[in-house]
Amino acid sequence: MKLLRPHIPIPVRIAVVQKQLLRFDVAAPDREKGERQEVYLDRLLGLLSTLMDALFEPLQLDHDPALTNRKKIFRNGKHVGYSPAANNPDYLIYRTKAEHDIKTRVRGDGAQYSDLALARKNKRIEKRRAKNANAKGAIRKKGATRGRQRELFPSGRQFPKSRREWGKRSGWPVRTRRDVRTSTRTETPPSGE
Repeated sequence: MKLLRPHIPIPVRIAVVQKQLLRFDVAAPDREKGERQEVYLDRLLGLLSTLMDALFEPLQLDHDPALTNRKKIFRNGKHVGYSPAANNPDYLIYRTKAEHDIKTRVRGDGAQYSDLALARKNKRIEKRRAKNANAKGAIRKKGATRGRQRELFPSGRQFPKSRREWGKRSGWPVRTRRDVRTSTRTETPPSGE
């Protein structure tokens, strides 16, 4: 399923840059009278790139956490949004192109999983949950008894206790001497008849 990627409007981008500039203890310059939003955003991004020591590197807007790792909101079976929202300025950050690529594909911030690795991990966990839920649900639907559940999901020792009970080369239990004596013995009628 293709992810919903809503357009990020310029006022949201400006709010993200202003918030990020505050982390550097720099107040964002005011917008000049008659200045278009795109020009003001470019000016703010230029200031941010100088503070990040990335003067000639392009800055990219990164969703943190990534959209693939956010809870998806569905209405009538259709994907309509995320929680937290995709355009929430508190969950957006500008990074250099190289940093964004590393966070997405190689490793996350610090020693965290990358965004794609985290998505694979979550998918694997959900798949296991669904498989276990289906198996347990099938038992309940069939009206299985407790004994049937134990048969399908055994617990406890699954192999003989002593080595004598195992065959020398095969993994099958071997008959013991007592078993051999009792099985070959024939019933004799009582004497005197």
